[in-house]
Amino acid sequence: MTTRKTLSPDQALKRFLAVVAEEADMNAGFRNRLLLALGVPVLFEGQDDIMSISPVELVVRYDQDTFRRIYATLKAPALQKVLKESGLATKDDLAFPKSMKAPEKLDRMLDMLFERASDRASERGWQD
Repeated sequence: MTTRKTLSPDQALKRFLAVVAEEADMNAGFRNRLLLALGVPVLFEGQDDIMSISPVELVVRYDQDTFRRIYATLKAPALQKVLKESGLATKDDLAFPKSMKAPEKLDRMLDMLFERASDRASERGWQD
């Protein structure tokens, strides 16, 4: 027989939810995944929020214009990081001609992010 004190269902649930809330406070990626799982509209702002969410998750929730507006707030190095860390681009994919201007590079990266996130979502059966 166990020597642990038993808890009521309410106490056990409160402990569990407290752990989830603490982790969500400390880990923006975890918090944002929880929010996305709720299926309610959430406005993600700021580089930390945007960087902690998979673009594949966002591409199924937003139209192309909204998706681009969300990621257009990032500067080129941060956008490159999103593409690489999400497995949507390699270093070679992001090697643009030296003659290409910064705004054009950013525009190409936004297109690449949307197209590849859409393709990944389709592969996973998340969208048509």
